[in-house]
Amino acid sequence: MKTIAIHLRLATASHRKRMMGIFRHFGSTDNWELRILPDEDHLSAALRSSDPSVVPDGIISSIPHTDEARKLIAESAVPFVGIGMTAENIGLPLKKAAFVVNDNVGIGKAAAAFFLNLGSFRSFAFIPDELDRSWSAERGKAFGDELAAQGKSCTFYTGGKKGSAGEKALAQFLNGLEKPAAVFAAWDGRAADALHAARVARLRVPEEISVLGVDDDKLICEHTRPALSSIRTDAEGMGEEAARLLAGMIRSGRTTLRKPITRPILNIIERDSTRTPAAWRQRGANPPGGGENRRRPPFQILEEISGADERDLSALTSLLDPSAEFDAASLRQSMRDGSATVFVKRTRGRIVAAAAIARFSTPTETHHRIEDVIVHPTLRGKGIGKKMMTHLLDHLRSRQVKSVELTSRPSRVAANALYRSLGFARRETNVYEYRFGRN
Repeated sequence: MKTIAIHLRLATASHRKRMMGIFRHFGSTDNWELRILPDEDHLSAALRSSDPSVVPDGIISSIPHTDEARKLIAESAVPFVGIGMTAENIGLPLKKAAFVVNDNVGIGKAAAAFFLNLGSFRSFAFIPDELDRSWSAERGKAFGDELAAQGKSCTFYTGGKKGSAGEKALAQFLNGLEKPAAVFAAWDGRAADALHAARVARLRVPEEISVLGVDDDKLICEHTRPALSSIRTDAEGMGEEAARLLAGMIRSGRTTLRKPITRPILNIIERDSTRTPAAWRQRGANPPGGGENRRRPPFQILEEISGADERDLSALTSLLDPSAEFDAASLRQSMRDGSATVFVKRTRGRIVAAAAIARFSTPTETHHRIEDVIVHPTLRGKGIGKKMMTHLLDHLRSRQVKSVELTSRPSRVAANALYRSLGFARRETNVYEYRFGRN
């Protein structure tokens, strides 16, 4: 049995999700013992030990903050996978190492595309991590570069202060932005700081300031005022990839993999911190009655499936295919791991239309497919299907997706006509199916 030492900062949601991905990979067999190290001192002690039972067979770690830990990692022959970091964060030559990182450039670009797709903001701003770490700088630069490519400028917050002085400096910064303003923060914690600073400055969110964070930490996002929109990173996928790399290094004795493996974002969860009518943004004026007249968008990403939602989705599924069985447990898992994003339209709280975007990766690329587009029969003929499809395409376009596929039976004449009218082109290809018989 091999021992894996895991050093992650479990106070943050992204690190806890990475841990879940690690467990998911190593938990599939009984050949691994996982040992959680709470801090750099424990990591250093394990690497210094002369006792073979204490020294791990492999290490997965976030950025080590002590010089001793970095030096011991570099000198050790123990296979090492850095998660959310690169070799530059160690600063010394490594013997056996690999790295898994977020697509920080993609995060910045997605944030810019998201705001540009919402409406005509008069200003854009980036709030970095307080320590201005490399991943934060990469996100900010990509955000600014993408805006510049569209003829927009970005203002970068440089206050960098903590405590009450920091709150005041950030409030003054936000107050000085031309309104309405789009504010992108390096991570959810800083986005929450921006929301607090906006309250200090008596700025209305999202009417005057729209705020977007990164990581979709529900503990933060669902308890700020208003609830925080956030880019959902593939933290669990990072953990699973790190575990796969480390297991491969231990088995094969492979040496350092210099080029980091990059995990793209999953989607953007929109909450009230960015939900403002686009028409108001285009006017650049206050909506009648202020923020109280805000309305929810016609189509929303389904974040959780309640009992009532399960019944509604099951009924819609039977309309699409009477022989199909709605599998709520599998759908919940797909929503959690990012392989499915479900969009719904509600009427008086009930789901009356739905569609899903499926995402999966192969060795050559990441694929996206639109699946299970269904509108309740009582609402057909009102253009809801077209509006939903347009919303899904805008969602994918804002995330820099290059192409999306769908299939439709020839008998669905109206649906096929809709897809062609939206620009979908029929491909000349054969679709094969193999059915497994039941014994």
